[in-house]
Amino acid sequence: MTFQLRSFRPVLFFAVIAMSVFALSFASQPAEDHAADSELTLLMRQMYYDTASMKTAVKKRQKPVPAIQHKHLLTAVATEGKQTKSPAYQAMGQAYLKALEELLNASPKDAKDRYKKLIDSCMSCHTAFCPGPKMRIEKLY
Repeated sequence: MTFQLRSFRPVLFFAVIAMSVFALSFASQPAEDHAADSELTLLMRQMYYDTASMKTAVKKRQKPVPAIQHKHLLTAVATEGKQTKSPAYQAMGQAYLKALEELLNASPKDAKDRYKKLIDSCMSCHTAFCPGPKMRIEKLY
């Protein structure tokens, strides 16, 4: 019995077609609509990526350097409007900014603990105000 590729061509053809249709079904999924996201939501996304890059710097024992102005979290317009105006939100925002400042001024020896304190402040605020991103924030530890 000899192996003949010719007998497998239809099977191979249909397998390639099926994989292509499967791949295209994922590629054609609509992207998330970020046009309706609030100013604060967009800022928080940037802060997430910025903080992730700071984590990398801390692990490498390098000085973390923020790429964005985190202080805007105190003034950015939230989805629910007045949420950022509340005294509790402002206090938690100030605590975050203080933790960020401590991280930026920390020695390489203390940076890991200061970074954890920064992420703890994120978790505290998101526990009180917007718990949705907590699972994502946990990845920053």
